[in-house]
Amino acid sequence: MKRITTVLILVTVIALAVSAGTACKGGGEQKAVSTPETSDIFSSVVSATGEVVPARRATLSGEIAGRVRAIAVGEGDTVESGQTLLQLDAVDLEQAVAQAEAALSMAQAQLARVKAGARPEEIASAEGAVAGAQAQLAIAQANLAAAQAELARLQAGARPEEIAIAEIGVARAQTAKDMAERVYELVANRPGAEVSEAAFNAKLAAHDLDLAKAQLALLKAGATAQELALAQAKVKAAEAQVQSAQAAVSQAQAQLDLLKAGASEQDVAVAEAQVAQAQAALDAAKAALGKATLVAPFAGTVGAVYVREGEMVTPGQPLITLGDLNTLWVETTDLDEAQVTRVAVGQAVTVTFDAIPERAFTGHVTRVAPMAASDAGGVNYTVVVELDQIDPKIRWEMTAFVDIEVGH
Repeated sequence: MKRITTVLILVTVIALAVSAGTACKGGGEQKAVSTPETSDIFSSVVSATGEVVPARRATLSGEIAGRVRAIAVGEGDTVESGQTLLQLDAVDLEQAVAQAEAALSMAQAQLARVKAGARPEEIASAEGAVAGAQAQLAIAQANLAAAQAELARLQAGARPEEIAIAEIGVARAQTAKDMAERVYELVANRPGAEVSEAAFNAKLAAHDLDLAKAQLALLKAGATAQELALAQAKVKAAEAQVQSAQAAVSQAQAQLDLLKAGASEQDVAVAEAQVAQAQAALDAAKAALGKATLVAPFAGTVGAVYVREGEMVTPGQPLITLGDLNTLWVETTDLDEAQVTRVAVGQAVTVTFDAIPERAFTGHVTRVAPMAASDAGGVNYTVVVELDQIDPKIRWEMTAFVDIEVGH
């Protein structure tokens, strides 16, 4: 679209020039017509602004969250590859390593024991475990039998003889009540009869009769739905206990058989696998602990430190910027799409700096970005320029003015 606009401007300029030439009367002096667009198009130099950056640079961040325990470097410090830059608080990770080491020691001890075979005391202990499991099974079976008997009793209801006994109880309670009431009638007209022993006995006999009648009614009504449900639940729980106890007996017996038979090739393989698994867990714990230490991925100079000791950091948060100042070059920041098409790798470049006004530096284009940079100010492409000579005065992020010789 911009190319079409430029062509239209050229056509317009030429038309204006022709028109001005034919319209001149009286031999007046004619002046050349030029525009910024035409001068840019025919210029042999493409100019842009850039900044000095190390060819090898990185903004380092952590892989885990944590509190900064110590910062070992400051801005401007020169560091070697692998040198510690920053340390996070890693108490939990250190404990995880210690636990993994203990687990590995246990797995190794288990492997040694498997290879050595069972000791007499271990066999005796296993035999005791079998006996204990069998005793628990017998208890569980007895509990199941009791629960089943209670459920059967509830489901069958009261027997005729139980109802007969309850009816006799009602009759006896009725007789006792009648006798107590007659005794009370003998003293009913006396003062204080309401609180006498005879009155108390009459009331007690009446309560006993009510109780006997209620018990008889319960026997005749049989078990309630709730009582049956509870009894059934107890049977199921007892059955589960029996199954669990049977499984415990089988497991204890199997363990005893294994001890008596000695370690098999499979047992040794399993123990060795457990050792390998514990070793892998230890390696993983050590790797996680290593992530609490930020080290330099290459030799260079610390450009910036973004955190302070005691601060909490998150994964991916910028912590330190590092760059190799021996590989400084210039990257353009405002070369637009109209000019980038004239730039190619190998073209000569002249670079100047406001900070070093007395000198111009030569260089050449080493790379032209295939894709525009992310810039809200417009569509710009990054061109990398390597200088033929680096002056000690040139510093990281200095503003540079780049003139690229593109020819016509």
